[in-house]
Amino acid sequence: MRAKWWPYFVAVLLTICACALGRWQLNRADEKTMRARQMVAQTHAVALDGAGLDNYVAGTKQSNLQNAARLIPSGKSPSGILSTDMLFRRIYVRGVWQPHAVVYLDNRPNSQGQAGMEVVMPLRLDTGKVLLINRGWLPRDAVWRTRIAHFSTPSGWVPVEGRLLPYFDRVYALGGQEPDIKNAPLRQNVKVADFAGFISDEMYPFVARQEGGTQDGLLRRWAVIDSGVSRHYGYAFQWFSFAALIVGLTFYFGGWRGRSKWWSRDRDKKSHEYRG
Repeated sequence: MRAKWWPYFVAVLLTICACALGRWQLNRADEKTMRARQMVAQTHAVALDGAGLDNYVAGTKQSNLQNAARLIPSGKSPSGILSTDMLFRRIYVRGVWQPHAVVYLDNRPNSQGQAGMEVVMPLRLDTGKVLLINRGWLPRDAVWRTRIAHFSTPSGWVPVEGRLLPYFDRVYALGGQEPDIKNAPLRQNVKVADFAGFISDEMYPFVARQEGGTQDGLLRRWAVIDSGVSRHYGYAFQWFSFAALIVGLTFYFGGWRGRSKWWSRDRDKKSHEYRG
């Protein structure tokens, strides 16, 4: 009995896994499509200043429990929460850059696929709080990986425009937890919590991505949010096709063909008995 039914058990298990992976790819495509639509919708919304950010944070703290279902968690690297109506919201803030706390995110190719890094720097707003901002992209040095290309950081109060994000995208990092940002400004990933003890002022629980202006030597030609949606649909089709193939092969070898062999043996047996 065990030898007879275990292939069916494996086939069912593989089919469930393939369907689950296909569904996961569809969910990823839906997520990227939603984010792209949200970004387009926020293009026409009024840009928030520092006071607007403070009002949002205060309102979030008061209604956190009531609106928990509306909040988007910051995924693999929690750096705060951002409601759907604030995702990619345009901001126009005024502050002072904090170059002593700069971080360089390695292995970040630009929209054309060129290897490089992204510059993340805190900005102390006129509200007294600090907002972590991705200022833009720099090319990687072809000889010395740790050599940073030149870019300028204006001093004093500067206006900055950009979009809000719940967190910075993460890439795979070998070795697990990364060292302190004071000792390793060139790193794979960073989140707001990493600046605890390094920035004395209160930090906003979300981050931002700077847009506009390239006079500082940084490239801000950000990749389109919904890029890759068709790839997710292609992967989903492959997984569902694999599941259908498993079902078809199982039915053929374990069902119809098995019964055909049994019927053929039974017919030959009866024919032999008749001749005898």
